[in-house]
Amino acid sequence: EDAVADRLFVQAMQLRRHQGDDIGVAENMLDVAGLRADGGKPEEAVRILRDALSQLQLKVGIRHPLAIDMLRSLCSLERNIDELDNAVRDCRASLALARELHGRDHRASIDANRQLAALYVDQGRYSEAETMFLEAYGWMRARLDPNHAEMARLYNSISIVAWERGDDQRALTFMQQAV
Repeated sequence: EDAVADRLFVQAMQLRRHQGDDIGVAENMLDVAGLRADGGKPEEAVRILRDALSQLQLKVGIRHPLAIDMLRSLCSLERNIDELDNAVRDCRASLALARELHGRDHRASIDANRQLAALYVDQGRYSEAETMFLEAYGWMRARLDPNHAEMARLYNSISIVAWERGDDQRALTFMQQAV
């Protein structure tokens, strides 16, 4: 099934390229990168995403909402293959672009913020991660039900930071909210 989907996305990309649909080509490249990553080829997916970003920048400029998704995908893949410095760079770029295009209080900015915070946890930068998670918490608490799955993931993230910082009581409080 993956091979069929991959072939169809590549065909769609070729068709869009033939039609001069530069944004569509970039979208298909993002999809193909996802398929390659799911197929166990994260390095190839990273290469495709970098090419897609270059094409997007060349054709329409980097200040396009699709670039946020591409940078976030790159960040995730780089994190998974232990390229943490590249992941942090791309997460920071996605957060800056999301804030520039949508403002601080847009869902794209909050999601990019949480993704960067998770990387900071990986790097042991707990204070920075906690600040970012709490910023997301304020935004999400005002918009989502306390029992929403996204809130549970955020409670879990905050509890991990508290645990790593030695604040067992706070970790337990947020973990209880997560479940």
